[in-house]
Amino acid sequence: ELNTEIRVEFVAWDDEAVLVVVSGSVSNSGVSGTTFTSIGIDDTNQERTAATSTGSGAAEVFPVGITLITTLSEAYHYATVLGAVGAGTGTWEGDAYVANTTAVRSTFLTGQIQG
Repeated sequence: ELNTEIRVEFVAWDDEAVLVVVSGSVSNSGVSGTTFTSIGIDDTNQERTAATSTGSGAAEVFPVGITLITTLSEAYHYATVLGAVGAGTGTWEGDAYVANTTAVRSTFLTGQIQG
């Protein structure tokens, strides 16, 4: 889990679909390093979706990871961003301006519940 402060907390009922989306940018210090990003629901076990980027030493936008979960129990839940590296050091960008540009690279975790 990248950080417990970025958890999205929610209450779901049995008849509701839950959509969780993570998008953003990640960099890896190693040219041969691989960075993995996924979504966890209620723990640090990876859900059915993940994004992978290979290291280049520069920030890359990783693909949007989307998980639609329809089998959650009626209860309190949370979603979180999971990350791992195969080699090198992975950095998931917060609100940071990139030098010599006006671009902002951020990582977002959002959710929607539809009853």
